[in-house]
Formats: sequence, structure tokens, C-alpha cells
Amino acid sequence: MRILTAILFLSFFIRCSEIGQPNSFRGNEAKEKLILAAEIGDYAAYKAVFTEQGLTGSDLENRTTEEVLNATLINLTVIDLDSSKFYTKAKIGECETVLQTYGVLLKISSYITYSTFDECDFSSAGIIATKKK
Repeated sequence: MRILTAILFLSFFIRCSEIGQPNSFRGNEAKEKLILAAEIGDYAAYKAVFTEQGLTGSDLENRTTEEVLNATLINLTVIDLDSSKFYTKAKIGECETVLQTYGVLLKISSYITYSTFDECDFSSAGIIATKKK
């Protein structure tokens, strides 16, 4: 019983230290969300482009998947959020929306969208605080 109490007590303190700022994501969590949003947007954009070019069936799926993977590799470098900082959920949400929709509308890759639109500019706006070391 003492061991169980000690484990629960320690897990409580560990969880409290991971909470961070309210209404925010840590940099690594925010990056994961943006990468996923970019993949969703890229898939829709590339599928639309390749469908217009006449690709169908497995050719369409294979080419779309290939381009999404290439874009994701670029995004892993371009989307460079600091894991020691917190980013507002609102700002991350705005950028997710941009990544999922603008690429399809403008027929551009997510890494271009991320680099172009202010909603995805995290140079200063959207940063809440730095994690204590």
C-alpha cells in the first residue's frame, strides 16, 4: 500500500510539472499538430492537382502519397518550433486551418503555406513562455 501511495504521489508531481501554461501547447506537441495539419492539406492539394492531370486509381494514390511524404520531410525542417517554449492554442489552431485549407485553394505545398502566411509566423507572436530549466 505504501508503494502504491508513493507512486501516486510521485505521478501527481510529474503531471503537475508537465502541465505548463493553460491554453497552450509545448513546442514539440505544437509541431506534431502542425505536421499533421500539413499532411492533411497536402494530401487534398496534391490529389486535386493530380486528378486534374488525369491520374486515377492506384497511380493517383501512389503519386499523392509520394508527394505528401516529400512535403512532410521538408516540413520537419521548416516547421521549427522550440520544444522549450509554449505556443497558444489559438495561434496553433489558426496555423492548422491555414495548412489544411490554403494549399488546396491555391494549389501550393504546405511548406510554402507555412512560410508565407502570418497565421504561421511564430517568430514572436503566439509564444507564451519559456519552460523553466
